[in-house]
Amino acid sequence: MSLKDVTQSGDLLGSVARVPDTVAVGRMTQDTVKLIFKSDLIDKTYLYWVLRSPEYREYCRSRSMGTTNLSMSRDDFLSFSIPQPSETRLLLAQVLDEVEAKIALNRRINQTLEAIAQAIFRSWFVDFDPVKAKIVAKTEGRDPLRATMSAISGRPVDELDALPPEQYGQLADTAALFPDELAQLPPGDAPAGWSVKSFAQLTDKIGSGATPRGGKEVYEDEGVALIRSQNVYDSLFVWDGLARITDEAANQLKGVTVQEGDVLLNITGASILRTCVVLPDALPARVNQHVAIIRAKAGVPPRFLHQHLLLAETKSFLLGLNAGASREAITKGHIESLEVLVPAPELLASFQAITDPLFRRVECGARQIGALAEMRNALLPKLLSGELTVNSAAAAVESLGEN
Repeated sequence: MSLKDVTQSGDLLGSVARVPDTVAVGRMTQDTVKLIFKSDLIDKTYLYWVLRSPEYREYCRSRSMGTTNLSMSRDDFLSFSIPQPSETRLLLAQVLDEVEAKIALNRRINQTLEAIAQAIFRSWFVDFDPVKAKIVAKTEGRDPLRATMSAISGRPVDELDALPPEQYGQLADTAALFPDELAQLPPGDAPAGWSVKSFAQLTDKIGSGATPRGGKEVYEDEGVALIRSQNVYDSLFVWDGLARITDEAANQLKGVTVQEGDVLLNITGASILRTCVVLPDALPARVNQHVAIIRAKAGVPPRFLHQHLLLAETKSFLLGLNAGASREAITKGHIESLEVLVPAPELLASFQAITDPLFRRVECGARQIGALAEMRNALLPKLLSGELTVNSAAAAVESLGEN
């Protein structure tokens, strides 16, 4: 990773990122500068973390120009004094890099688990693969149930008997829940017996919050979480930048108290329609006006709604209802009007039972990411302060094995 991009203007003034080796070609906006380091003069890893330090971000703010759109001149950017890379500082930079690598690994694992769940959802509820397999088998005189079991499990029919009896029985029970014919519904062909329902019919709550009176002035180091759009990515809850507010400020927003299992959806701005399910560890929490809470009714798996919101077709539909004048936005009414195909309750319960273990592993990975991010954020200010000794830096290296 030889290139680094540093934001030179805007709300992210002084933000730094490494360009992955997988990115061969790219372009930058006028708000970003590129650094190519002379490797024989300074350790690249050390310099990267210096530019990630609180001292550097504060330096950028102190040299910033403008009011609504902060910027920094090239001369100011190049004038930041880089402290001498002592043994302790180089070791700490190595620790920070290893923490970052562990965070990235956990994210890749979570993405894989999410992709598996999305594939199951799409196969069952969008492409209707199990239903189509049952129909074809019935037409060709083959066993429809075993054909559906094959479609669900991804195993050839002649390998099904090798499954443990309990797993075989569960698979057969699930396969039996899929119909063996298609019917005409408003969206087109759909499995017989399924129905079209709106989000209004499938949810107990859809609503967004507000910024507490006093704005950022009421943010605290500890307290109730205030979830903002920067915390909500597709299938990813981001801890960085999670604001905290006092109990008094939280009481002002008690109408948008977030509960376990709530689906979060960004409803304004550049991040519109990013969506995730809130992590239990983030509670208690509220949302601001840029994030909507979508709470499923009893019997409706929250992940069923979340997976629908992740579909490109759903995003395209909702963007077509955009109510924003100068910026993109969708309303509560738009979300309520979204219609989806809903199978029998037993099949919804089966989907939840099959995918819940995947999502529990995702939550475990997210918990580890949060702990590692806390470690990184605690160590980073010590890179330049001199508070850390070689021995304590070495202890930090050892502690990585526990995360």
